[in-house]
Amino acid sequence: MRRGTRAYRPLRELLRDAARRFGRPIVISETGAEDPMGDEWLGYVAEESQAALDMGVELQAVCVYPILDYPGWDNGRHCPCGPIGTDAGRRFVRPGQRAALQKLGALRAPSPVR
Repeated sequence: MRRGTRAYRPLRELLRDAARRFGRPIVISETGAEDPMGDEWLGYVAEESQAALDMGVELQAVCVYPILDYPGWDNGRHCPCGPIGTDAGRRFVRPGQRAALQKLGALRAPSPVR
């Protein structure tokens, strides 16, 4: 679902609604998207995760998965999808996803007001 379409809802709202519905802390367990959308998607997940925390959602973890490129399940094609890419047997960190990983590492719930 693309941002700007009628049916689109921000991830922060989906996380909030799930937390309210189930009355439990939230964990995002998969975050992957293939290139060319991988950098933008992981950055979006990081921004929306912080926004959810700012709204009071008890988001306890964001699991970055897949972390590495991998061969396709049904055809063995190269799936460029994780923060760690591969090219001719060499590994590298995708620059756009490096920035998103730093944002994810810095996620913090707001301090309670006393």
